[in-house]
Amino acid sequence: MKKAPNEALESMQLLLRKSRKAPLSFVVLHLAWLIFNVRQKHHISHDPIAMTTEYEITKDDLKAFNLYHNRHSPTARRQYLCSWFGPAFIWLLICTGLWYLADQKRNAPLQTFLNLLPLFSGVPLYLLYFPWAYRRKLQKIIVGMVSEGQNRGLFSHHRITISPEGVIDASEFAQTSTAWRAVERVVAADEYAYIYISALAAIIVPRRAFAGPLEFEEFVRTARGHHEKAVA
Repeated sequence: MKKAPNEALESMQLLLRKSRKAPLSFVVLHLAWLIFNVRQKHHISHDPIAMTTEYEITKDDLKAFNLYHNRHSPTARRQYLCSWFGPAFIWLLICTGLWYLADQKRNAPLQTFLNLLPLFSGVPLYLLYFPWAYRRKLQKIIVGMVSEGQNRGLFSHHRITISPEGVIDASEFAQTSTAWRAVERVVAADEYAYIYISALAAIIVPRRAFAGPLEFEEFVRTARGHHEKAVA
């Protein structure tokens, strides 16, 4: 039969009075038994507990999310690679065709290639220039989109709560609740965690919202665990 908390306390007091005469091993075992009974009496739960964090969303946060999404979206990635290598490949074919036609009469392929080298050099120059130009253009587009309107509901104080049921994003202007089965995925970048509530939108959770890296990692791990259980 389990002891009630007051009975366990009386037993502990009796144990302390007799501890001078009892062997140390007996004292340790009996104390462990008392603690176990008290825990069982109070029904200590190991169920997941809701986790909450609060922070301010800034334009830099939204910019970082858009850059991350553009780099990791399969569709955006395909468009980027096509825009990067497609024109370079077409230009290389054109230069090769000109090389072949120009060398038919001269029959000096090396000399003809050297004469056309300025045209061929456009291929590596484009491959080196495009990533920089693409990032700069993308940043300008994102900054322009972020600057449109006041976006009070976005750039404000947010309170994010995750529980086994779902994720709640609350601000002074609105509150949204999303069940885990409706969440697309949970990802972690260098300074952010993104809880995708659709293919194009995500709840942005910056690392700075936590006291340290361990708390941030625990938040991400808990969110992923809830999501995996919901979609399993």
